[in-house]
Amino acid sequence: PVWTAAVIEMDIGEKATFSLARKAVDFDPEGLSPSDSCSTWTVELLRIFDVDDVEEDFQQLLHLETSGGKERAEDLDAVAVHWRVRRWMAEGNPCVASSRERIAILPGHGLVNIEDQNAPPVNISVGEGQQEAVELIAMRVGPGGKGCLYLKSQALKGNRPAGCVIMDVELVAMDTCRGPGTSGWRGWQSLVGERETGDQWLEEADGRRKQLETFGTLRKSTADSADAEAHVAAQVHKFAYNADRRYRRALRWLAADDKAEDKKMQLEECTLKMRLAKASSLNHQRFGVAAETDPPEAEKAALKEAVELLDQVLKTSETLKNESVAYECQKMSLQVCIQAGENVEARRFLEKLMEMRPDDEELKSDTARINRLESVLSLKKGASCVEDLQKELQAAVTALDKEAASKVLETLLGMFKDCAVTWDAVRTCKVGKDVGNAMKMGDPDLASLARKVVGEIQALAQRAGLGF
Repeated sequence: PVWTAAVIEMDIGEKATFSLARKAVDFDPEGLSPSDSCSTWTVELLRIFDVDDVEEDFQQLLHLETSGGKERAEDLDAVAVHWRVRRWMAEGNPCVASSRERIAILPGHGLVNIEDQNAPPVNISVGEGQQEAVELIAMRVGPGGKGCLYLKSQALKGNRPAGCVIMDVELVAMDTCRGPGTSGWRGWQSLVGERETGDQWLEEADGRRKQLETFGTLRKSTADSADAEAHVAAQVHKFAYNADRRYRRALRWLAADDKAEDKKMQLEECTLKMRLAKASSLNHQRFGVAAETDPPEAEKAALKEAVELLDQVLKTSETLKNESVAYECQKMSLQVCIQAGENVEARRFLEKLMEMRPDDEELKSDTARINRLESVLSLKKGASCVEDLQKELQAAVTALDKEAASKVLETLLGMFKDCAVTWDAVRTCKVGKDVGNAMKMGDPDLASLARKVVGEIQALAQRAGLGF
């Protein structure tokens, strides 16, 4: 706010009275000035806090009250914290939410919200992006440390009240389980716990992936739904990324364990590699309009790594003669093939899986996904074919070769009738203009055929407008 300019000129304990122009006072996009509009101000400087401008944009201001112990939380560590959210206002900072919040019955007041000082702390994992403001403070203080994060309205908007707020966080304890040899290591229990945490994230990511694919089959993506689709796609990538990191960390722990050659450990390694393959590919999967473009290099690398991991698991399952692991591995391979657009390989895996377990209901949905993939690939092939036919038609019209033009028009007519190409592809290459030029070649039969082609182009446009 503009009145803070006076504070720069003051010492602690000083009081200043000054006037401000109404236009300057009214400019308050964050709502940090008093709501009672006036031009005469009295400001007393009581104390100064040393804060860290986290992003150097005056949006996130971090003040550490106490630094706590020497230990600091690292990525994916579990910590126990107490937190409180306060409104950042000129009139005061009322509490609006707290981890200690409870309902109490007070005489004369009935049911009221209170902060229970004996309430147990809540557990979070730092680095997973679920409580970004809490995680930011928790990674900068040790056990017993406290910090305040002043957030403007556009900073770290997820999972917090809207507007300017102050996040108070007290770090109570942390779990320093970072693999074999560390103080929190509990052996097999730690390993399975890490994998199960990854499984929870992977299940969340896969559930949202199914939502997007179901939505895509029901209606065409439009500008109205683009934001919602992008939000769900971002959740898929975020959750899959969290699962990816959990599985990689568990694999590192497994490799460092002395019992890595044990059969139980080998089966656990197979499970981790399969889940990692799925999480890694989901982390880069594209949806909606983006899925129609060529995959970026990052996605290609992730799919290549997934194939290599699944090949390793399949070989291990054959060595251990474990049919259930082999079946799950081939199901993962099927998902990777569908994402990579390899419909032939996907069909091969599907046939194997149906032979092994013909009553698996999930294979029916996978069959539908492969059918949709083949339809998309067919439309892409049709778009390429239309471009080639367009060039042939242009050459025939230029050479006044009516017979060649007639053959091309008949081929185009058949493709448009069978919906072997999308309206977007036809509109982009502007083949209708060349069909019109063929209509003007002076041959009545050729003109009649060209009019039929134009009619089918219009039908394609109508179907696209209806979302078919």
